[in-house]
Amino acid sequence: MREINDKWHLRFAITGRCNFRCKYCNMHGKTSYIEDMPLHEVKEILQGAYANGIRRVHFTGGEPFIRKDFLKILAIAKDVGFNDEIVTTNGFMLHKVLDRCIENGLTRAIISLDSMSDERNTNITGVNFFKETKKSIEAATEKLSSTTKVSCVTMKSMLKELPEFIQYIQEINKRENAGKLILKLNQFHPDNEAQLHKEGQDYWVKEYVSDKEIFSALGKFGELKRISNMVGDNPSYQYYTVGNTGVIVGVLCMMSWNFPCGKCFKLRAQPSGKIMVCKNYQKSPGLIGKTLKEKTRIISDWMNYRELKIDKEMPNRIHYNSQLGEERWGKVDNPKSKNFFINYLKKEGKPNI
Repeated sequence: MREINDKWHLRFAITGRCNFRCKYCNMHGKTSYIEDMPLHEVKEILQGAYANGIRRVHFTGGEPFIRKDFLKILAIAKDVGFNDEIVTTNGFMLHKVLDRCIENGLTRAIISLDSMSDERNTNITGVNFFKETKKSIEAATEKLSSTTKVSCVTMKSMLKELPEFIQYIQEINKRENAGKLILKLNQFHPDNEAQLHKEGQDYWVKEYVSDKEIFSALGKFGELKRISNMVGDNPSYQYYTVGNTGVIVGVLCMMSWNFPCGKCFKLRAQPSGKIMVCKNYQKSPGLIGKTLKEKTRIISDWMNYRELKIDKEMPNRIHYNSQLGEERWGKVDNPKSKNFFINYLKKEGKPNI
């Protein structure tokens, strides 16, 4: 067993499924595999990561709560020994089971919300969930031990609502017994199944905003002062205090910043059971069907590769996978659209990815 290694964390996508059909993500619900890995495989991947010194796990999807056994997964991670359990969720279910989640080890939540308008949220996601998500945000801010984050796919239409977002964050943080709520603005960049097809590409072109547009919108609230990054985030994030609002905002503009490699130490476990230590490195070993001993060894080998070799072999790597959505949905490529964004990036003067 390795010594505890705080610089590493496990980002575990436990399902590729979701109960939303977001326009920017997977509006038609297409996937090449829909079966979730069995619970015993989830447990052994957690055990293998723990044996290699990892103590922080970040559960993602898809939507983690769509798995009926997600509470069991949290409990398993706690029993294995993880002391920091994070979930990224659309908030549809979280507030209903939050107390049980905390009992089972949950320490932090990142909750997706792309509009302060009920009507527009329904239009984006295809689901009427706005009130449920707000309940989850407010419950998580009050009850969880760590900072809660509202995560927005930042688009032209979203930037128009930035004053409403800032006001909402302020109101929550002023409540009695409230914790700390932070806003994350994630530039809408091509990374999903939707952008493999013309409808999704047209939507991206219509809604894409540059980093200059994002910072210009934030600057209207006052001076932006850079602060240290949050623990566990993509190191490429930039965090700021916004004027005198008291609000902290994290900004990530992967496309405008040429998909920077954050030099992170992140073990990614995909819904298919494959693991990755770099989005730009295409070789991904599979763990499903392996023994616990084999899983532990494979994880160790790839952590060693990340720590000792990858910087020399791939010094110019970037945070980009040319197969859009592969990590979550498998091979969903559309040959007619394969080079759309590569050509767009060339036209915009971005590096040849």
